[in-house]
Amino acid sequence: VKALRISFNSYTSLGDAEKGKAAFERLVAVDPSAAGRWLFDQGVDLFNGGQIDSAREKFERALEADPTLARAHYYLGLCYLNQGEGSRARPHLEKFLEQAPDDPDAALAEEMLRQLAPSGA
Repeated sequence: VKALRISFNSYTSLGDAEKGKAAFERLVAVDPSAAGRWLFDQGVDLFNGGQIDSAREKFERALEADPTLARAHYYLGLCYLNQGEGSRARPHLEKFLEQAPDDPDAALAEEMLRQLAPSGA
């Protein structure tokens, strides 16, 4: 798993999307939960550093690897809110609440959803 992470990071850093995608798929095939968690942790670091676009990409990839990562949905929702895309934030915040209704940030997610226009509006 460690070698696959290094391979994925290397290809991504070099801008080789094709080889990066292949390395990512191998990593997910070996351990999807670990791959998702690893990408999630990178996304949190980027988010906390104000690199919202890069963080969003990591959270999207984390969810590709492991769709059960509720907090990745939460942070992805925050990324979209930070970019003024409430309609794109809504489904992620809703999924977060569905998957983790007792999370410490659930009340905050509910408040954010109340502040967003209804999904049909």
